Amino acid sequence: MEDEEEDPPLAVRIDETTHEFSNSHENDDVSVGVTVITGFLGAGKSTLVNYILNGKHGKRIAVILNEFGEEIGVERAMINEGEGGALVEEWVELANGCICCTVKHSLVQALEQLVQRKERLDHILLETTGLANPAPLASVLWLDDQLESAVRLDSIITVVDAKNLLFQIDKYRHLSSYPEAIHQIAFADVVILNKVDLVSPERSGDSLDELEKEIHEINSLAHVIRSVRCQVDLSEVLNCRAYDATVNPIKLCSESS
Repeated sequence: MEDEEEDPPLAVRIDETTHEFSNSHENDDVSVGVTVITGFLGAGKSTLVNYILNGKHGKRIAVILNEFGEEIGVERAMINEGEGGALVEEWVELANGCICCTVKHSLVQALEQLVQRKERLDHILLETTGLANPAPLASVLWLDDQLESAVRLDSIITVVDAKNLLFQIDKYRHLSSYPEAIHQIAFADVVILNKVDLVSPERSGDSLDELEKEIHEINSLAHVIRSVRCQVDLSEVLNCRAYDATVNPIKLCSESS
């Protein structure tokens, strides 16, 4: 049975055991890393967000659900914080200190509000709508002077559905304009090939190899991770520092694989 997108949890069990990250650059600066998560509706974006929030990592993570003026955004039942609500309309604080909010207008102002909160954040996840092109979102983190010292683009992660990826690509392959699926892969630092358990068992090995080849034809530098229900090693998706010239991002994101 195919796994469906899940809403971020309103309560998270606190566990004393924490996940140890192999990345030694975690506390090198005061900026907060932002991971952009893209992928078609149903690929598993929210499943990945849930998995990260429930992970034994001991981090305070904020999740921004991107609905920037788009009517296709999924409605979330969250709590209105009140002041400043026109910019960041809804908030939920989870039991482990993580935060979820929905943004419909200004990403820059939402990020500013998050990093100015009294409680220190360790990381921010930005979950986009299924039809979002990640390039404009990423450019905000590069071009906005107000955010330059407060946050940094850590990586772009694209979640793809192993069962339907080829169909999504082939359907538009010969058109002059590329579909969102190709844009999302082209801009990704990490591609999570999700739902590999739904690929035909008779040809699963060959089919998955073919899918990885297809991904690398679009983006030769992307680190591909195969997964079921987006259960991945958290050190491969958090604090990748893909745009830090002082480190090797490909090695950082794959050294534990």
